Formats: sequence, structure tokens, C-alpha cells
Amino acid sequence: MESFSSIRRQLASGGYVFVPPGDYTLARTIRLKSGTVLEGRRGCSRIIIDDTFQKGPYYPENEFAVSNAGFSQEYDSATADDITIRGLTFVLTKKNKDPIWCLLGMANIKKLVVEDCDFIVQGQGIGGSNIDLYAGCKNVRITNCYIKNDTGAPYGAAVMVRSLNIDGANPHNATEQVVLAHNIIEKNGNDEAIAVWGCTGRVKDVVVQNNSIKTYGRVPDVVLSAFAGEFNDCSAAQTNNVVFDGNTVTADDLRYAIFQVGQDTDTISRLDDVTISNNKIDVKVAASDRSTVIRTIGQDNYTNIKITDNEITNTGRVPIGYGVLGQGLVTDNVINGLFEASIACVDTCHNNTINDNTTGTAIENVAHIRANVINNCLVGVKCFVTGVFNVAENSINMADHGDSMGIMAIDIAGSRPVVYISGNEINTGGHYHAKILIKEEITNWIK
Repeated sequence: MESFSSIRRQLASGGYVFVPPGDYTLARTIRLKSGTVLEGRRGCSRIIIDDTFQKGPYYPENEFAVSNAGFSQEYDSATADDITIRGLTFVLTKKNKDPIWCLLGMANIKKLVVEDCDFIVQGQGIGGSNIDLYAGCKNVRITNCYIKNDTGAPYGAAVMVRSLNIDGANPHNATEQVVLAHNIIEKNGNDEAIAVWGCTGRVKDVVVQNNSIKTYGRVPDVVLSAFAGEFNDCSAAQTNNVVFDGNTVTADDLRYAIFQVGQDTDTISRLDDVTISNNKIDVKVAASDRSTVIRTIGQDNYTNIKITDNEITNTGRVPIGYGVLGQGLVTDNVINGLFEASIACVDTCHNNTINDNTTGTAIENVAHIRANVINNCLVGVKCFVTGVFNVAENSINMADHGDSMGIMAIDIAGSRPVVYISGNEINTGGHYHAKILIKEEITNWIK
């Protein structure tokens, strides 16, 4: 094992610092100066943090193994740092104690480039995080990295994008212009693979694109999230303009959700303009439950949520609760396999293709249902809650099953749904099935 002392002396002067191949034990936190370019040979230049690491007495030395010299919860352009890290492998091994919480933690950043690096956290039940954009991080690019969080613990995110400011209402303190792209993330343990959240301040203009994400072992309750605040503890929290695009997500089990937008406990902070698009999601569950692949929370303070052009597949034989559930516009997605409902309770649902949900409903309790293609599903469309529903111009090719139905409207405990049905094509196949079923004497509410 190599000593890091000579590298630390070079870092004291800043500028370009090369880490030769070798395993280097890090004894205490590195504080990188503005203008530093820290580079190594990927897979060969390894910085090891183990139980011998000594935490500092104060923040950030008692939280992060690698941080920046100008670390602050408030953004100041005069002291903010410009840092590049390239081609290094960081390994945090937790065996008998918690030497440090997180590998890389940054705040008060004017520019950060992290590329072609490995961030590995191994915990044996002791939680920890890989990367934390803690507060006031601007113009950040994290690309082509391998990020493994293998703790099996109930806490510890792989990547957090947040803004934990003292003065969250000040827009200058925002974390913004962040790109996470072409990374491989493997996650064993709770808390997200990627969490984007306002915290006490504002996070905006974040792109999470073309990453490969796999969960295993103790799978997270939520794999990817975008939210502003939680528990109504900060009205200044805002999250705006977040895009999850072109990612591949594979999960061997599903606890609660792959994607979650918003929080049930948040009714005062702002969440606007979140797009989930072009992602390929393959997931299965060990036991049937109410888990959801993409879940959005319906709050008045959340606006403009779009779920479009995703491919969602239940790769197993046990039904998942929902493919897409909650507030938002849901268009042009392909959803395959068994669900209680493939799409449920969203605002608008059109131009989606839903295949082979032979045990459940394709579309359930959605106000505007138009131009969807439904193939081989037990029930095409079902409406059973109070509200007005428009079901138009859909193509429903019913499952070859005695209980299969094209469109169902059901009055449950006086819910009396109002359903407008027009221009749908319903094909029953080779056997007789009910194309449109009206239950509990509610034909006078069907128009």
C-alpha cells in the first residue's frame, strides 16, 4: 500500500496533479483547491478509505473523504471552486466502524468535472454514500463513471443532487446545470441510486441521461427520485426542470417504486417540470403487492410532470401493483406484462401501447384516455371512482379469457363515475366476451 503524503503535498499547490498507479491509503480528508485537475490511471490509481481513516472534527472533514477547499452551504462566486477529477478509483471499505460517510462531497462549486472514475462503497451493513452534491453546485458533469454502493444497509444513496443551504430562498445558492450521463450504477442497499431534491434550497436544470442502473440484494425502496422537500419543513425548497432520459434500469425485485416524483409528506414546496422519457425499465417482484414502477405524487404544488416514450416490462410472472401511477401526462409508452393496472389515476393517457396484462387492467381511473393500443389484457379500461372519464379512439384487442372485458364502468359504494365512450375499436377474438360492461345499474351515467 502506497502513502498518499506526496500526492497531498502536490495538492497543496493546486494545479495538475497525477496519481501514479498504485493503492494509496487516505488517512484524512482531501480538500481540493480551485483550479485542481486530479488525474490517475483508471483501475490502477486507487485511493482507499478504510477503518484507519481519521475523521476531522468539523464539517466537511467529518463527512466526506474528498471535498473542495471553498466548501460552504452558501454560494459565493469569489470563493467557489473549479475542479476536475479524472481516471481515479475511490474505494470506501467499512468493516468494523464508520470511517467516513461519503466518498465525494462538494458545495460552493462554480464548475465540477468528474469523468472516467470509479466510486465504490462497501459496507457490510454499514451505510454510506458515493457522491453528494451538497449545496450550491453549478455546472457539474459526472460522466462515464462506475458507481457501486454495495452496503446492504438501510440508508446511503449512490448519488445525491441537492442544495442544503442556510438561506434556501436566495436563488444564487441553487444547485443547477447538472449532468449525470453514461454512468454505470449498481446498488445494494436502501436510499436511491440517484436522488434529486431541493432539500432546503433550490435545485434546477438537472439531466440524468443514458445511465445504466442495476439494483440487487437489499433493493432500494425508491431507485430514482425527484422531489423538492419533505415533512413540510422548508417552504423555500424547490426542484425545477429535471429530466430522466434514456436510462436503463434493471431490478431483481421492487419494494416501492423505480421512479418517484414528489413526496406524500410535502404540501408547501415547489416541484415543476419533471420529465421521465425514453427509459427502458425491466423489473420483477417476488410477491404481489402495491409497488409501482413510475409513481408520481398528486399535490397542488406540483406541476408539469410528463412520462413519455418509456418501455416498462414486468419480466416476472408475479403481477406488480402499477406500471405508472399518479399525477401527470402519460404518452407514447410501451408497458408489457402483468400489473394490477398498467396505468392508473394519471391526468391524461394517450398513444400508449399496453401488452399482455392478462391478469389485470390496462388503464384504470384516468380522466382522459385516447388513442391507446391495448393488446391481450384481461380488462382494457376500468372506471370505478367518482369523476368524469373520456374514453375515445382506443384500440382494444381483448385477451382470450372468459372474464376479459373491453371497457368496464362500476359504481362502488356510490362512486357513480360519469364515462363518455366514443370511437373505440374493441376486438373480442374467437370467443364471446363483454365489450362494454356496466355494473350496478349505472347505465344512465354512461354517455
